Amino acid sequence: MADERPAPRLAFVHESDVPWQEVLAQRHGERRVSVHEKFLEWTKDRLVVLGRYDPHVVVERHGHRSDHLVYVLAGDLVVGDRLCPAGTLIVLEVGATF
Repeated sequence: MADERPAPRLAFVHESDVPWQEVLAQRHGERRVSVHEKFLEWTKDRLVVLGRYDPHVVVERHGHRSDHLVYVLAGDLVVGDRLCPAGTLIVLEVGATF
């Protein structure tokens, strides 16, 4: 019987080919801040997102239905009481919240 699985996929995506999308906006007094994301890969098996957060954006505690990796490229991110400077990798397994 022949193997019916599709051949493994090899794909290339350059971030410059993917547009930024505003996914969250907030008002802090007179100042508007937001989160923008580029969805580099979005399939039933994985999601790869490049995110850009304006200073002082507050994202409510939440989780995801899959493992989730956050790598801080520039600036700082505060998760709870933990300061995560550029170069920090945050690993959230399924069900973890931050």
